[in-house]
Amino acid sequence: MGIAIGIVIGLVIGGGLIVAWLRLTGSSKLAAARRSRQLLLQEAKHEAEALRREAQLEAKEEAVRLREEAERELNGRQADVVRLQERLSGHESELPLAKRETHSAPAETNTSPSPALIACRAIRVVCREDEQ
Repeated sequence: MGIAIGIVIGLVIGGGLIVAWLRLTGSSKLAAARRSRQLLLQEAKHEAEALRREAQLEAKEEAVRLREEAERELNGRQADVVRLQERLSGHESELPLAKRETHSAPAETNTSPSPALIACRAIRVVCREDEQ
């Protein structure tokens, strides 16, 4: 009977040691998994932040490029307008004074003519030009 009691005590002590060992190694594996998860999350956050900064930088560079392109186009159009204005003023200066049409109201006219009168005069001018 002494042998049986020794075997039972050995099994109980062995079982307790196994349970304690499994808890220690299991908890250390769980802790290692948690640490690994935290490291992965931190790394992912840093990578996401770096990608966000890179995207912002690219967007700013694109905005600068588009602004410069718009300014070049605007400067080109302004230069075209200046050239056209110079050509137009050159052509106007070539016209004799008699051919230039100037429309000014006499000083004694205080009221503007009615729209019907203006239309009638415009029709007369057009008809005269067609006859010539």
